[in-house]
This record gives sequence, structure tokens and C-alpha cells, in this order.
Amino acid sequence: MPEAAAYPAQMKSDFWVATDTQFYIAGWNTNLVKKGDEPKSYEDLANSKWKSNLIGEDRDYQMLAAFAKRKYNSDEKAMDLFKRIAANQVEFHRGHSDLVELLVGGQSAVCFTCYSHHFPPRIKKGAPIQALLAEGVGEIGGAVSVLKGAPHPEAALLWVRWAISEEGQRVWAQAGETPAHPNVEPLEKVRPTATYMLTIDDIKEFPKYQKLWKEIFQIR
Repeated sequence: MPEAAAYPAQMKSDFWVATDTQFYIAGWNTNLVKKGDEPKSYEDLANSKWKSNLIGEDRDYQMLAAFAKRKYNSDEKAMDLFKRIAANQVEFHRGHSDLVELLVGGQSAVCFTCYSHHFPPRIKKGAPIQALLAEGVGEIGGAVSVLKGAPHPEAALLWVRWAISEEGQRVWAQAGETPAHPNVEPLEKVRPTATYMLTIDDIKEFPKYQKLWKEIFQIR
């Protein structure tokens, strides 16, 4: 499909093309973090001033995998960072929607595994939160393909080509998604400046990083 040419290699294969993405980022409550004292990077979250002031989702081992494979190209460096973050006694909760609501409510000063797309709608309603968009971990949210044996493969191919075209991706953006197409921006600023994108090839190593993540944060 000619429309697939615009997509980077990690956003497609011979059988599918990504339609949308989502990003794990850090963010803070502006009532609890003074202006000028905000974290500028994930390394800042290792500072002892955030002790007992961090919340996260205990299943987000993708963070460790992406930092190891995309930011540092080193398991050791990534593990060292998250061990130093873990030393600040992170409080874990299940569910990203609940996590950002706890941040809004002031349960903690900083969330370090929030979804970036959860921030704009809440900020518009006056929530005292701010997203750290300097860096974040990305993953594919959805993809399209034409299945073998599809009853109407020509029609399916037309739809797929439209879905991954700039026109189709703008519709994805209008629906509140973060388009996978590199030339189509989401309606809100939710795509981090530095993105550590996970790919389908990384999935086979997820069990390893899940085990390491649980050991680092002492999660049972």
C-alpha cells in the first residue's frame, strides 16, 4: 500500500499498519509541586525530595523495557534508574484512569506512569495537573490489516488505505486519538518530544522485563 510508505518501520509490518498510539509519561499536581520545582526528566524522579510523593501503575513494566531498549540501550542503566525511583517508596494503584484522578485529587504530587491523553481533557475542566512531555514511552494502540479469507477483500483494502492515509488519520485525531501517522498531529499536545517506542518485536521480551520490574519495586 503506497500510504504505508510514510510510516516508520516500527509502525508497520508486511501484514499490518498502526492507526494510533498512546504514551506513558510523568505528570504532577500543580497544587503540590511549586513552579520551578517540577521534574524535567525521569532522572529527576530519583531525587529524594519525591520520597512518598510518587504514584504509578504496578503493571507498567513496559516503562522499564522501553528505557532499557530505546533510551539507554542498556538493561543495567534502566534498572539503576528505576531502582533509584523505587527507593522513593512509590505508591501503586490499578487502572490509569483511576491513577490520573488520584493525581487530580492530590493523592500524590507526581504520577510516573500516567497516560498523556488523560491530561488535556482534565486540564480543560480546571484540574490542577501538568504533563511532563519532554519524554515518554510509546506503544501502538491499534492497527489495521486485511484478513485472509475476508468476504470483501477489495472493499477492506480500500478502507485500510483510507484509514492510514493522512485524511483518515486526521479523522482519528478528531476522534481524540493520537494518530500513528508521523505527519498528522493529535488535536491536543500529548505526543512527547522524545518518544521511546515499543514495537511488536519487543513483546517476546516482556516476561523478562515484567520479572525485573516486579523485583525492582518489590511487587508480588
